[in-house]
Amino acid sequence: MAASVDNVELRVPENYSYIIALNVFILMQCYLTGFFFVHYYRNVIFSQKFVDQHFLEEHKKAFKTGSYPSFQGYPDSGSGRFSEKLPFHKWYEFNRRQNVHAGFLEVLTPIVFASFLGGFTSVGATIAL
Repeated sequence: MAASVDNVELRVPENYSYIIALNVFILMQCYLTGFFFVHYYRNVIFSQKFVDQHFLEEHKKAFKTGSYPSFQGYPDSGSGRFSEKLPFHKWYEFNRRQNVHAGFLEVLTPIVFASFLGGFTSVGATIAL
């Protein structure tokens, strides 16, 4: 017995473009939060001077290739070797910013998925939520 999908029809609501715009706004907000709120501060606290002062010699001993450690502190996400050299108040602020962005990323996929689905039944209620 073969299944037929000839009679399936998907109707996109008239105002569904608002759902798309809403999701674009949410995605851009997440991107810009990471870029301006976290990445900017990472550049401030893990400056080239800071990295050279604390890690240049250790990096040269470990790799001996003429490479330099990342001046932005990568791959440290707040609890690694770069962060342990920070004063407490800078470490706390950096971790707070990382946590805000991580929380945003955790809920981003379910929110976008649910709004795309919910928009098919009620555009107004989906936008309100």
